[in-house]
Amino acid sequence: MSVSNLPTYYGDISYSVRREGNQYRLNITGELDLPEGGIIIRNFNDGAIPSGVSVNGREVTGFTGKEIGIAEVPAEVIIRY
Repeated sequence: MSVSNLPTYYGDISYSVRREGNQYRLNITGELDLPEGGIIIRNFNDGAIPSGVSVNGREVTGFTGKEIGIAEVPAEVIIRY
């Protein structure tokens, strides 16, 4: 699934989501000012807690079974289950 140049209050955002086996790869780009708290990705895997999440090649923590926070754009996000 992908969306291109979606206008938001914070600017235009584009993203794509692709499932690859037991993980999801999201690519987020755009001309936007990040809102306070960053971008929140709602967990779309039936609330299962990911076994790991990386953003731009760096492992991150603090995610839950309900959401993952992204504090930078552009971002390549890999969510493993």
